[in-house]
Order: sequence, then structure tokens, then C-alpha cells
Amino acid sequence: FLGCTRDVAAANARATFDAPGLHWDWETTDGGERAYLPFLDQRYQVHNTPLLAHMILADFQATRDRAVLVEGYDLLAGAATFVLHAVLVERHGSLATRPLIGASETTTPVVNDGATVAACLRLLEDVALAARLLGREDALSRRCRAAAARLRPTLGKLFNGRYFQAASNDEGLGTSSLAPIYPAGVVAAT
Repeated sequence: FLGCTRDVAAANARATFDAPGLHWDWETTDGGERAYLPFLDQRYQVHNTPLLAHMILADFQATRDRAVLVEGYDLLAGAATFVLHAVLVERHGSLATRPLIGASETTTPVVNDGATVAACLRLLEDVALAARLLGREDALSRRCRAAAARLRPTLGKLFNGRYFQAASNDEGLGTSSLAPIYPAGVVAAT
């Protein structure tokens, strides 16, 4: 699916965010079309891109089939390029997400939606790991490793001692409260 819709993801990153890289739209069909018309605000929801890309590393971890990483690395790198250019911004000395539609799918953009932060963190760590495993460490993989280290404290600030709040400006529980544990897996359930 990711490989078959690569061209659409590249066009979507350019058209929606004026960014390089790959952005698989929210609710993308197997042909790459948007499946959520007329809810066009949802094109600014981005957590699906890094979570879809994570399937590449998850497949490798399950099978230990190096060919999966070889074939999928450029897709991982394309998704990371998009995230680094269009999603993450410098805020108060750390990395944060720009205002985007969160997992709650309301039309009001939020900063540091838990699903978006966790998914981006997972993707950045995946790219750094995949590059190391393939012996392909380069400027992008080093940038991903550094960005992941700077993004993790942002995720930590969403934890209020009992649960991850949905976003920086939303203290409630929601899908974004679960995302750091599953499906992003950047925080242990314990």
C-alpha cells in the first residue's frame, strides 16, 4: 500500500503542506484518494503518516527479514522528511508540533496532540534504527535521532501523573492519550 501510493503521498505533502517527503492522507484509499470528503479539515491531521510508515519497521521486527528494511527505507525516510519539514517546529527551546488537527478530529487545530507527538517520535526513532541496521546512516538519520531526543520531553509534558492528556491545550482523555503506549509504542504500558 505505501509503495503503491507513494506518488500520491508525495503530491499530498506538496499540495497540502508545501513540504517535501511523503504524507499519506487521513483515510487514504488503496488508490491514494481521500476517503473523507467533504471533511477537508482532516487533511491537516498527520499522525497517520508516521504510524503507517512504522508498519515497515514493525514488519521487520516481526520477521527479521532484512529485505523489508531495504525495500521500505526510502518510504520511512520520505515520511520523516515530511514530518521534519511540515509538522515539527521549534518552541521554547524544544521541538513541538505546529497546530494541526488531532486524533479527536475536531476542526480546531491543537498543539502537541498526543497521537501526533508519539507517532512522530516513533517514526524518527524508526528511521535512525533502520539506517543503523542497514549501514545507511546519513544526515537525515542523524537529524532524526537528534529530533527524537528533543521531541521525547514534549511527550513527557503531556503526562500528568495519571495519563497522557490529549494535547498541550486539552487535558482530557482521548485516543491521543493511548497512542504513546499503543500503537506508537514509545512508552511502556507499565
